[in-house]
Amino acid sequence: MRNKSMLEVLVIAGCGTLLMAGVAQASISGPGTYIETFNGTLGTWDRLDWVPSSLTNEADTDGDALNWPDSLSFAQGGGGAQHIQMNEIYQRGAAHLELDNVPTDAGVRLDSVMYQGGVPSNTDWWGMAVGVWFDSDNSIKLGRARDSGGGLMVFKTENGTSTKTHIWGGYGFDTSWAGHGIELTETEIKFYSSEPGAGVGGAADQYNSVDYDGMMTLDLSAATIARPASFVGNATMLVGKGYGDVAGDPWDVDSDKVGPKVHSIDSTRLTVVPEPASLALILAGGLVAFAARRRS
Repeated sequence: MRNKSMLEVLVIAGCGTLLMAGVAQASISGPGTYIETFNGTLGTWDRLDWVPSSLTNEADTDGDALNWPDSLSFAQGGGGAQHIQMNEIYQRGAAHLELDNVPTDAGVRLDSVMYQGGVPSNTDWWGMAVGVWFDSDNSIKLGRARDSGGGLMVFKTENGTSTKTHIWGGYGFDTSWAGHGIELTETEIKFYSSEPGAGVGGAADQYNSVDYDGMMTLDLSAATIARPASFVGNATMLVGKGYGDVAGDPWDVDSDKVGPKVHSIDSTRLTVVPEPASLALILAGGLVAFAARRRS
């Protein structure tokens, strides 16, 4: 593997990239950057998956085309923008966006602006997070936590062994919109975050912003880890709340029906690095590699 960061590759590749505006579609069409802002559609994402018994109201009576429970909706926010709202999801409930078959070997980065309600106690693996899932034995995510003094934790499963590492402490992310990101280069895994607390320490409310590079100013460089050898091939991208397994939450049981709060997803950005052969075509201007979607 070449030791070149994803962003370095994309800066070079951008010289030959054609910007596309298009209708939302399921799954990605190739290398590039995909931004979704959820104005009544999932856009690039394949689905919003939830675990039964995770929500306070799982009836479907509002007639939406997506057949979501009433506790899940596209909600109206400030400035006319929309977001995906999980209206009262239990403390250990699970509901997250999933996008399958995303190539990762050349590099991939996933970012999201999200909101987590003020849960009263430990969230462990059930906080709002961005993650990459290869299979049931190999996955990683960066999530908000109430454990160990709150803040951010990295939850990693490698060859069936699960660990969690507290990488930033504090409760500033409680009940605020903030952005978080995870990047897999060919050799490393890096983590990103905006400053905690809207209006605190100069940090602005990140709701309705897709300036991910501008907002991710919290220094998490010390948390960078080596990319495990088992983290190879295509993977499923995850954004949302709950245990990071695309098959559902194996720890979700009736006793977890406590502390329902509102959690939300405002926007996402997925950046897929071209393989070397594709990069050569981009530099030659022969490959459409960038798809961007914005709120209308």
